Parts: sequence; structure tokens; C-alpha cells
Amino acid sequence: MSIARLSAVSFFGILFSVAFNLLFLGSTIGCGGPKSESASKPIKPNTQTDQQPSASKAATETKDVKVSPKTSESEKENPKSETDENLGETKTKATPNPQPNLNPATGPLSKEGQVDDDKAFFEKKKIIGDAKQEVANIFKDWKKPEFALFISGRQHGYIEPCGCTGLENQKGGLLRRHTLTKTLEANGWNLVKIDAGNQVRRFGPQPELKFKTTAETLSNVFKYDAIGFGRDDFRLPALELVSTFQNLDGVEESLTAHPFVNCNVAIYSDFADESFEEDKMLSTFKLIEVGDKKVCITAILGEDDFDAIKNDDLALRSPDEGIKAVWPQMKETNADVYVLISHTSLDDTDRLAKAFPYFDLVITAGGAGEPTDIPKEVTVGDHTSKIIQVGTKGMFAGVVGFYGDRKNLTYKRIEMTAAYEDSEEIKTVFKEYQDSVRKTIFAKLDKTAVPHPSGAKFVGSNACADCHGDAHDVWKDGVDGTGDKVGPHTLATASLIEPNERNWVVRKYDPECLSCHVTGWNPQKYYRYDSGYLDETNIELHANGCENCHGPGSLHVAAQENEEDVEKYQAMVRITLDQAEQKCQECHDLDNSPDFHEKGAFEEFWKRIDHSGMRE
Repeated sequence: MSIARLSAVSFFGILFSVAFNLLFLGSTIGCGGPKSESASKPIKPNTQTDQQPSASKAATETKDVKVSPKTSESEKENPKSETDENLGETKTKATPNPQPNLNPATGPLSKEGQVDDDKAFFEKKKIIGDAKQEVANIFKDWKKPEFALFISGRQHGYIEPCGCTGLENQKGGLLRRHTLTKTLEANGWNLVKIDAGNQVRRFGPQPELKFKTTAETLSNVFKYDAIGFGRDDFRLPALELVSTFQNLDGVEESLTAHPFVNCNVAIYSDFADESFEEDKMLSTFKLIEVGDKKVCITAILGEDDFDAIKNDDLALRSPDEGIKAVWPQMKETNADVYVLISHTSLDDTDRLAKAFPYFDLVITAGGAGEPTDIPKEVTVGDHTSKIIQVGTKGMFAGVVGFYGDRKNLTYKRIEMTAAYEDSEEIKTVFKEYQDSVRKTIFAKLDKTAVPHPSGAKFVGSNACADCHGDAHDVWKDGVDGTGDKVGPHTLATASLIEPNERNWVVRKYDPECLSCHVTGWNPQKYYRYDSGYLDETNIELHANGCENCHGPGSLHVAAQENEEDVEKYQAMVRITLDQAEQKCQECHDLDNSPDFHEKGAFEEFWKRIDHSGMRE
């Protein structure tokens, strides 16, 4: 039988590079990205300095924020009350019994507020699965604040690091974030929890489910006080947003009791009684009371995102109009700290901070890469606003400690690393989420699949072996001398069915994982081709197979067998080395394999699957 010579790469190979880090590849379920410096190079960090301010210095460099204590023993005796005031929900949180000057993890501090130097665990080292020790290290120079703002945002669909590159090498996720907040609260810290929004990254049934899961988790489990919206949140159907709100705590008493807030976007404006401020679905601001202190929070969405929303059920006005309308009501609260959630670019955030010098703290979703270590100051007259970035993919959190007044705020950026154990409470949430994915999305795959644009069908890698035996051996067994016991891509499906880490949750039904762990899916849009992998019974389509790079092979195989139009269909599955690299990056993208994008990385990875020019 004649064989098509693949000009730069044989029929099978490039596929291998797609899967190479597959076993270590992250899906949009929430691969937060690696922690290593090299891994983050493709996106230049915004970090201004690697040095964290001391408590005394940071107190003058960071703006004060108000803490809303969550449930404490004293709060059980003095439950919080909730009322609607001018669509700005007021939450009163009881102040816990006075605590001695404590370090979050180690107990009493010295008079200077420093932990004794003989605490060995303060030595810098990588901590795995010990949130208490990690928190002690991070806040070793802090006195216990009167309250603290806990800041997060831009989850962008990454509800967890999937672990494909190893959980120790990835940041982010709700499991870790919940452990961090509970660790701080267990040490007597009162937290006002604020999220900048953008919980999802696309639209469709799975993002809608993911938004619902995240919203319910942040509101009902974390007990967030204020949550903004990102562009992708507002791209979801308004009916889905409203339906989600109705499942949140407190909404049975008031439609705006949920923590979501925005002052320049209204939902279902036709029901707004001819006034933007009378929108019944969203609060235009939130007032959080912490003991005798108050934090007042509003949020905006930048105009640059308006065109991308395309949602007729929303009423939009400029951020400037929104802030002008809501500020008089906010000012009347006489809050100790005013906060603006600014879901717009860094430049526009700076502009708003200068145009409206009322806010002590501006939390921005702008910027790429890592958030800065130290807040940027914007001073207008005698007022200074502190701008804090939230970073990307939920990989970071921030804590702002309040010490008496707005001039005494201390900020600390926190990486969501493997130091924070998986929260048992959030594990339950994830199991329920994946079960819903199985029932509502995976179960419909046979009805939602689409034909491959080539018109060919997927036949599986074994169909290639008859003619391309050597190349198939490389795919199956790896390249001699590289140390691989099997081909890097052959265990892709097995690693999804029986993962080495976080095996307490089943992900084998999740399209965002399947798309790069099986054969016959679109790796970037997470949908199945009609002849692609459907379930575990499709043994021939297990693994990240040859056809994921070369395209479905049915027409090529038929042409070879019938000796008709052989050259035409050989050309259909032939790709160059440059094209191979592009195919690899469909799974090994910046989100999942940042190291793959380092200079010279592809050439090194290619050595492990090199099958160039193999005809037999």
C-alpha cells in the first residue's frame, strides 16, 4: 500500500506535541497557571516591586478598608440585620469580643507587634497543605486589624486549577480561597469580602452553570458582601442572571439582598419605573456595617466592554453617569471607607480615580499578569485613592487591614498556592457541579455534535498504524532515549478517568477537560465532532490521537485502500513543522502550558515525539 510522505511531519506526529503536556495540561475548569517565574514570563507581570511593605509603612501607603465580620461566636448572639436603603443594601455585622494583640497563627505578639525570631516556620520555604503556617508567614509583621477587606476577582472560568501540570505548580481556585478566608476568620479576623467580578469567560450552557455555581458559592458559602460584574458575566442571558440571584441567601425577603452590585448597568430596565435608580434587580451600592464602622461599596463596568455584551435586556450608562448618580446616596452614609469596584482598564481606572476623588480604595480588574505588590496612589487635592489590582484567573487575593481610620490601611497580596488545603465544604460544591455537567451537558453530546469541516470522520490512531507503523510506535511508546516509558499523549484519557490528584471529583464528563484529553473534539471551543469521542466505550478514540493534529483520517484511509485520489487525501492530512507547533498550542496554550511558550520550548518538547519523515 502506498503511503503519503508527510513533508515536515508524518501523519501522526504533530498530534503528539498537542498532548505532550496533556497529562499536565489544565482545562478552563480552572487551571490557574503555574507558580514559577518562568511559567509566568509569557505575560509580563505588573509587579512594581518584589518587596512587601512592613505594617507601619504599608499603613501609610495603602487606603483603609472596612471589614465586615462573618459569623463569629459573638455574632451568633447578635445576628446581623439586612435592609434595603435606596437600593443600597445595608448589612450590620456584630463585632466579635475584643481580642488580644494576636498574630493570625501564633498567638500573642511582642509590644512591637513582631513574632519572636525563634519561630522557625517563618523561614521562607515552599509550604504545601498548611494554611495556618502560610498565613502566619504572610502576616507575621501585622497586628490584628480592626477589620480587613478580602479582595478577589477575575475568575474568568477558572474555578479550580485542574492539576494537569501538578497542583503544586498552579495557583488559584475556590477550594483554596475558601480555606484562606476560613483560616483568617478562625483567628478572629473580621472580613469584608469583595469580588471584582467576571466569573466566566464565554457563554453557553456550561458557563451559565459555572456562573450559577460560583454565585451561589460566593454568596451562600463564602458570604461575600459585594460582587461586581465583568463583561462576560453580562453576556449571559439576563434570565439566567436573575434566576441565579433568586437562589441566593436573603433574596426571598428583598430582590436586591444578594451581594451583586453595579451603578451603571441595570437588568430588565423596562421594569425600572422610568428611573435607572429604581432597577429592582441590582443594588447600586452596598453599605456594610462592622461594629461601629461602615464600608460603602459601588461598582462599574467600563464602556469599552459595552459593544461585546449585546444584551437587549440590559440598560447601560457610562461609568461617570453611574458614579455621579450614586455618590450622593453613598456620601449620606458617612462611611469610614468608600470603595469603587472598577471593572475596566488600568488607564480608565486611573481616570475615574482622578475624576471622582471620593473613594479610599479602588479595586480594578484592569491589567495583565500578576497584580502589583503595592497599591498605586492617585492624589487629587488632599484626597488619595489606593488602586489595587486583582490579577487574572483568580490566582491572587488581597487583604487590606483597617487600623482606626482611612489613613491607616495595610495591603498584602496573596498567591493562592497549594499551601491552602482543599476546603471540604467546597469539595461538595465541586462534586455537585460536575454531576450537573454530566446530567445537563455531557448527556446531550450526541445531539450537540457538529460535522468536521473537512467532511472526514475520525477513525482512531490504530487505523494509521498499518501504513505508518514507525510513527505510530513513537506516538504509543515515545522516542528512545527521552526517558518516556510511553508516548506523552497516549495516557491523556486515562489521566482524566483516573487522575493522580483531586481524584475525589469525577471530571471525565466535563467538555472543558475532554476537549484535549480525547480524540475528535475542538480543543479551544470544547465541542465534540460527530465522529469524535463520546464515552469510554470508544476505545479507539481514547488518548490524544494522531487525528487531533492531522485531521480525521477516514477519507485518507479510504483513498489508500481504493487507490483513488491518493495524493489529494494525503495532502489533506499532511502538515508542516510550523503548522504542528500551532496545533500543539491549541491545547498547550498560555492558560494550560505557559512553559510551552518559552523560546526554544517547542523544539525541546518535539524531541519527545519526533516522527518527522517517518513513512513506515
